[in-house]
Amino acid sequence: PEAESRELLKAYYGAVSMMDHAVGQLLDFAEARDLWENTVVIFASDNGFSLLEHRHLFSKRNYSRECLHVPLMIYNPGMNNAGSVCDRQVGLIDIFPTAVDLAGLSPYPQPLDGQSLAPLQANPESSWDKPALSALSYPNSSRPRFRIAQLGTWKLVEGPWDRNPAWYRRVVNHAADPHEFFTVRADSESLEIDLSPMEQ
Repeated sequence: PEAESRELLKAYYGAVSMMDHAVGQLLDFAEARDLWENTVVIFASDNGFSLLEHRHLFSKRNYSRECLHVPLMIYNPGMNNAGSVCDRQVGLIDIFPTAVDLAGLSPYPQPLDGQSLAPLQANPESSWDKPALSALSYPNSSRPRFRIAQLGTWKLVEGPWDRNPAWYRRVVNHAADPHEFFTVRADSESLEIDLSPMEQ
């Protein structure tokens, strides 16, 4: 019903406004204490609820871009390109190695999953050949349902794992298919990308 949908949207926007206010308080704290010269700030967030993208309302159990992409912003006192935007695909698994690197703690005494994003912060246009990996689980379970790899404008999707045959592959090039209608087969001979880096 429309009335219920309006109430849900009001609550959603209220939650976003509260989060925005809390972040503002944290930044005001750093400003009031003159911490900007020795403080690294890494901001990441959940991607929120679906608002009828791909016909989903609130649920996010699909592999669309709206369900996988989240905000990520990094402030580093040593950066010389504040405000720059980097369009490379990275993962949240890269946050800890990045924090270790920017805090000057490298080399870290233990092997780390992920990789530091400091090179991309120094030069947002630098090449990046590491795919961002995601997994979509089943409701009420941690079992993986879909595996997703993204590299540049390309995305590879494998799953679901509970069907016969056990899995299928879909691929999309966001440059040609920004709304993800998946018009290209993953086994197409005309595919213009080597999928092997995303299959490891």
